[in-house]
Amino acid sequence: MPEWLQAGGWGLLAGSALLVGAAVGWFARVPQRVIASIMAFGAGVLLSAGRHHRVGRRGDPRHDH
Repeated sequence: MPEWLQAGGWGLLAGSALLVGAAVGWFARVPQRVIASIMAFGAGVLLSAGRHHRVGRRGDPRHDH
Protein backbone atom coordinates (compact mmCIF):
# COMPACT_ATOMS: atom_id res chain seq x y z
CA MET A 1 0.00 0.00 0.00
CA PRO A 2 1.45 3.43 -0.88
CA GLU A 3 2.48 5.62 2.04
CA TRP A 4 0.28 8.52 0.94
CA LEU A 5 -2.78 6.25 0.95
CA GLN A 6 -1.91 4.85 4.36
CA ALA A 7 -1.36 8.37 5.75
CA GLY A 8 -4.68 9.50 4.28
CA GLY A 9 -6.47 6.54 5.86
CA TRP A 10 -5.01 7.27 9.29
CA GLY A 11 -5.90 10.94 8.92
CA LEU A 12 -9.45 10.03 7.96
CA LEU A 13 -9.73 7.72 10.95
CA ALA A 14 -8.39 10.38 13.34
CA GLY A 15 -10.64 13.06 11.85
CA SER A 16 -13.71 10.87 12.14
CA ALA A 17 -13.55 11.28 15.93
CA LEU A 18 -14.59 14.90 15.44
CA LEU A 19 -17.67 13.84 13.47
CA VAL A 20 -18.59 11.15 15.98
CA GLY A 21 -18.24 13.63 18.86
CA ALA A 22 -20.39 16.18 17.00
CA ALA A 23 -23.08 13.56 16.37
CA VAL A 24 -23.11 12.51 20.02
CA GLY A 25 -23.32 16.14 21.10
CA TRP A 26 -26.16 16.80 18.67
CA PHE A 27 -28.33 13.81 19.55
CA ALA A 28 -27.51 13.18 23.22
CA ARG A 29 -28.33 15.57 26.02
CA VAL A 30 -25.13 16.02 27.99
CA PRO A 31 -25.34 17.87 31.33
CA GLN A 32 -23.55 21.22 31.50
CA ARG A 33 -21.39 19.98 34.39
CA VAL A 34 -20.03 17.12 32.26
CA ILE A 35 -19.28 19.49 29.37
CA ALA A 36 -17.51 21.89 31.73
CA SER A 37 -15.44 19.05 33.22
CA ILE A 38 -14.35 17.81 29.80
CA MET A 39 -13.45 21.32 28.66
CA ALA A 40 -11.48 21.99 31.87
CA PHE A 41 -9.56 18.75 31.40
CA GLY A 42 -8.81 19.66 27.77
CA ALA A 43 -7.63 23.13 28.77
CA GLY A 44 -5.30 21.62 31.37
CA VAL A 45 -3.86 19.19 28.84
CA LEU A 46 -3.34 22.03 26.35
CA LEU A 47 -1.57 24.20 28.94
CA SER A 48 0.59 21.30 30.05
CA ALA A 49 1.58 20.46 26.47
CA GLY A 50 2.39 24.11 25.80
CA ARG A 51 4.50 24.33 28.92
CA HIS A 52 6.36 21.17 27.98
CA HIS A 53 6.95 22.46 24.47
CA ARG A 54 8.17 25.90 25.57
CA VAL A 55 10.19 24.96 28.65
CA GLY A 56 11.04 21.34 28.00
CA ARG A 57 13.37 19.87 30.56
CA ARG A 58 14.84 23.21 31.64
CA GLY A 59 12.35 23.35 34.51
CA ASP A 60 13.46 19.92 35.75
CA PRO A 61 16.04 20.27 38.57
CA ARG A 62 17.47 16.84 37.63
CA HIS A 63 18.45 18.14 34.20
CA ASP A 64 22.20 18.71 33.85
CA HIS A 65 22.16 21.77 31.59
